[in-house]
Amino acid sequence: MTASIRAASLHCLTHNPMNTRSVLIIEMSRQALATVRSLGRAGYHVIVGRCGADSAVEHSRFCHEVWDHPEIGSSAVFEQALTTFLDSRPDIQVIYPTGENSTQALGSMPSILERDITRVMVHPPLLNDCLNKTQAMALAKNLDINLPASQEVRSNIELWAAVDAIGFPIIVKPVRSTKKLFERKAYIIRSSNELESVFANWPAEHSILLAQQYIEGDIEACDFVASNGKMLGYMEALTVRTDIPDGTGFCVDFTSIPVSSDLYSACQQFAQAQAYTGPGLMQCIRSKTDNLLYFVEINPRLAAGISHTIACGQNFPLLALQAFSPAEADRLPEFCDLTNPYKSQQSAHWLEGDIVGLLAERHRLTLQQKLTWCRQMLASFFRAESHMNWQWSDPKPSLVIYSKLLFRFTKPIRKLLTIARSGKPR
Repeated sequence: MTASIRAASLHCLTHNPMNTRSVLIIEMSRQALATVRSLGRAGYHVIVGRCGADSAVEHSRFCHEVWDHPEIGSSAVFEQALTTFLDSRPDIQVIYPTGENSTQALGSMPSILERDITRVMVHPPLLNDCLNKTQAMALAKNLDINLPASQEVRSNIELWAAVDAIGFPIIVKPVRSTKKLFERKAYIIRSSNELESVFANWPAEHSILLAQQYIEGDIEACDFVASNGKMLGYMEALTVRTDIPDGTGFCVDFTSIPVSSDLYSACQQFAQAQAYTGPGLMQCIRSKTDNLLYFVEINPRLAAGISHTIACGQNFPLLALQAFSPAEADRLPEFCDLTNPYKSQQSAHWLEGDIVGLLAERHRLTLQQKLTWCRQMLASFFRAESHMNWQWSDPKPSLVIYSKLLFRFTKPIRKLLTIARSGKPR
């Protein structure tokens, strides 16, 4: 065993009494904090995996231990470190990956898949199909829902051919969402000039992209948890704003909406057809032209805004664990009650994402647009019934988040002050 693996395996804060249920949460995703809080409140001994610098998640009062590990992307090294750590901790009976990188990594590790341990993740074959947008559309083809015209493209020539076939506007995105496209999730292209500007060169990090018909409308999403195709929990939310003005970014303002019969039917059909077990997020667009739903994608994991579903009465992090754990089977609900499943018209806000989005876009915005963004951000903050990170009962993670944010964006000012005090030119 190398020194780095040995250090990663053994660096923990405390050990858990063997009579307490332990869960290892892997990947510091945006949904990790809500998951830690959910499971900690449910009585689990929560261990958080950390790679590199400390994060706000480990400052939660519901985080009991921190396990330092190598990068998840270095699969073989991470697999050995995880195996060694699990061997040393027989009290850990649950591994809970919260993001796409960790679920993909665990899905390709035979030594972990063969282990007698609960893994809160969609089974690898279906997981991979869902993470591939083209494959996900193929799975959704038989649903009672519309699919936008789509083509895979491998060069600028093929991209122009796709435009000729589909027509403007189009949206261009990575086939797998783990890779950004020119630092963004997607680009809406409305004209030849825009296409030439954005795709002057083919992105070197992508061998293939997905070009789709762009549907003008509101993004409607449903969070769900299923067990062998049976719906256990369900909630719908509407995206109000994202951290990019054209709506292609991460959602920063969202609100729960009543159950839509067409979206629920599509989600239920999908879960039944795939014998789906685990958490998921199906995203669709309701067209402003015909009011019909068009499939966008399905994320086989907890949503980044999962704290909103908890605030609305659907504790999906805990429910997902129960769906996988035989020891928790007797606590599963008999059915998903759609008569009054959750609080609707409840707003949530992600202040951190809103601030970072504004600062990232500031050079492309006019003064009026910046002021409008600030007004919208303040309105979202005061309107929200819940916030993605902040909780009065667990304030420290938010304090860490915003202190780091303040330190990050005051760096140029601090640099100038240092120069001024030293009397040296830049």
